[in-house]
Amino acid sequence: MDDVPQRVTVNKLIHQHRAVLDMVSRGERVEITRRGEVIAVLVPPDHGEVLLDRLVSDGKLPADWRQRQQRLRERLQQRSMALREPGPPRGTEALLTDRDETDR
Repeated sequence: MDDVPQRVTVNKLIHQHRAVLDMVSRGERVEITRRGEVIAVLVPPDHGEVLLDRLVSDGKLPADWRQRQQRLRERLQQRSMALREPGPPRGTEALLTDRDETDR
């Protein structure tokens, strides 16, 4: 499996959809193009996401679990920012700040 995605035209997708889907099922990422511009990307399923969707359909996980997860992430980010002591940036934030200042 290459890291470089395969490019397939819409016409090829229409006429050779089995071959294109076989590429995806083998783990390849396929970009669909129209007039040379990428308009869609086909990727193999994320097995974790498939499992989570199955748990939702079986009623073992709430249907809004993604929204709950996003709200939790936002709360954790707000909390970490509120707990952070004022001062110069640290860690990743310092690296990003330094990179931004260097690019100017």
